[in-house]
Amino acid sequence: MNYPNSKNRSRGVITVEMLIALTIAVLTMTAVIGVVFGSQSLGIDTETNQEFGLLNQKLLEDARAQAKGNFNSSSSTPENIVMIDGVETKQKLDVLDISQCSKQIKSTISWVNELRNQIVSLLNLVTDIDASEATGGECDPFPTTSDWDTPVSFESLTPGDIDGQGTGVAVSDIEDRRFAFLTTDEANPIKNNFWFIDTTDFDPGDSNSVNPSDIGSIKVGSEALNGIVVANGYAYVITNKDTGQLVTIKVSANPLTTTPSIVASSTLQNITGGIPKSIYYYDQKVFVGTGYVPCPVCAPALNNEFHVYDVSTPSSPSWLYSIDVDRNVNDIFVRDGLAYLAVGPGSPPPPYDPMKIYDIDVTSPYFKDEKGHFETNLNEPATSLYLLGQTLYLGLERASSGDNFFVLDVASSTNPQQVAWISTGDNTSEVGDILVRGSYAFLGMKNTGSLDAFQVWNVGDVTDADTFKRINVCNSGDPFPQNLTNMVYSDNLVFASFRSNKPFKIIYDTPAICVP
Repeated sequence: MNYPNSKNRSRGVITVEMLIALTIAVLTMTAVIGVVFGSQSLGIDTETNQEFGLLNQKLLEDARAQAKGNFNSSSSTPENIVMIDGVETKQKLDVLDISQCSKQIKSTISWVNELRNQIVSLLNLVTDIDASEATGGECDPFPTTSDWDTPVSFESLTPGDIDGQGTGVAVSDIEDRRFAFLTTDEANPIKNNFWFIDTTDFDPGDSNSVNPSDIGSIKVGSEALNGIVVANGYAYVITNKDTGQLVTIKVSANPLTTTPSIVASSTLQNITGGIPKSIYYYDQKVFVGTGYVPCPVCAPALNNEFHVYDVSTPSSPSWLYSIDVDRNVNDIFVRDGLAYLAVGPGSPPPPYDPMKIYDIDVTSPYFKDEKGHFETNLNEPATSLYLLGQTLYLGLERASSGDNFFVLDVASSTNPQQVAWISTGDNTSEVGDILVRGSYAFLGMKNTGSLDAFQVWNVGDVTDADTFKRINVCNSGDPFPQNLTNMVYSDNLVFASFRSNKPFKIIYDTPAICVP
């Protein structure tokens, strides 16, 4: 494991109906964690204690106000020592990004009064409704309730239940039921490639809680499907062909009783022969990335690999513009007017830049300039990325030994800083997908042993070698298929697609305690 000297640091889930019902932009829930006075009575120095308690509450309120003004700007602050009424006090704010729409804010104030150490801490869960709506209502705001040291996968589904190998997964609440949606690479004309699974009654202790009666499917076109996102009652899937690459499917009613219907098929513009590789939804727009298509004699606006659709009217997606990336666009993340792309490494000589950032808020519809990028000496493509707060997690392919999981501080979009980097296992493995919740990073691996296909890493403090490490090191047997392609998080469960004869898994943490 390597760490630089710099001190810099900085897909959908469930419909959060409780958030949409609120009329304010930020919901906060506050609890007093504790007041510690050593062995002395809580009643001593009550006035002083109340004064510092109110001071700590103001510290917390200020942080909440900052989050309300600019949700993504709220971040941890170092310990600050100040003198108040002749008493030395230490103040500290810890902000933990839970998901795209929630943060945990903890304010702590400590002081010594008559040789007694005293501490007051307040804890908030702050949720941003705007961020939840931007993800199409597919943002789980709640912290994980497990330590994820001994996860296993649900084993009831078989190849007889689902045709093909899994290429993408999404989860959404429909009519008070939790459905998982799965795309597969099955291109057989008589077999289906778009699947929906009612997982509402899933119970880790009941091997029959998901069965064939909970599963349905339809055929979307005559080609394999390469990925999926779901938002506001519609599924958007990308096809493995160079026309009609984006298909919109209505899933607003229970798909097991009302068959999903294809409402639109859209062909990418400004490209010839582009096969989609990635898809992302944000703020009523769908973003599609394709494989690199060389065209040395094309006009500047042709053969572009990154495309943006307006889906404010889902049944009629409107192509807005495209960007010439000149690389494979393997994964996409969008936030605050910026698009973060996991791309091919570029041409030698080094350094290579497998992650690019584009400003997609500018008014010109074409020729949008690159805003920033991440450089490395590794001649490997980036395969996946995930942005949480001001920290970006980046996965790379790997043909030989070397690091393939990077943590970047992207507070400056023009100059991302590498914070930490590490090797996740086999020399030829690649990070197929990344999902982050709070201090846990879930990695889906490809080209690796089944024991390493699903990994959980502690990323609470990546600058600390004792903290930044893999947690689920107690796997036994053969719990996961190889080649995990996509993950989403919902209700403290991970839903995953695999390029395997078992294309879909529900992964959950067991009560067992991992003792390496």
